Amino acid sequence: MDLINNTKGEIIEMELKMINSKLVTVAEIEMIKELDKFRLPIRVFNVYRSFTKGNDFLKFDQVKKKLIRNMVLGVEAPMIVGTEHKKVFQYGNLMIHINLAEGTIAYLQNYDGKFFWDISKEKIHTMNEIMGIEEI
Repeated sequence: MDLINNTKGEIIEMELKMINSKLVTVAEIEMIKELDKFRLPIRVFNVYRSFTKGNDFLKFDQVKKKLIRNMVLGVEAPMIVGTEHKKVFQYGNLMIHINLAEGTIAYLQNYDGKFFWDISKEKIHTMNEIMGIEEI
């Protein structure tokens, strides 16, 4: 079953492939399941495909899976007073804003070339395998 929120707002839950790996924690799996509940608006889907390298051909389900993976592997920004209904995750140059009140992946920002990002390629590959992300 694919992870997809269609235009009518129906949620089809992602099936996670459980593999034996010391690279992915139980907390990360739980975070994937929690973020899976968030809707991905079409406008955010189109923005992601337009400004991330090599992703302009991806289908809806693959974009959402990649955004969830990036939030899990990224760094959560500190909360600012008055924004308790929002969270921001940084994954390299990509900032992913989620709206907790609306249950949406609300906004993306891409800061081209500003941040150094060092994450294990092996961990990314393992997350891709667990989540069913097609590697390019």
